[in-house]
Amino acid sequence: MRPQIVGAALEKISQDPEIARAMFHILETENILSSQADITLAPKHAGLLPEILSAQEAVPRPKA
Repeated sequence: MRPQIVGAALEKISQDPEIARAMFHILETENILSSQADITLAPKHAGLLPEILSAQEAVPRPKA
């Protein structure tokens, strides 16, 4: 029963591309936050900066 409910909801959501995009952005953000991964933000036109930052060895953080 649950797959049918979820499928119907996703079908309705997919009819509006803007709502579908927003929903998947939220889901993606929730997954990133729950993973407790380190995130490095870089300016949009940063050239090689993102590659350099991502290639650096991560500094271990103390567990909270």
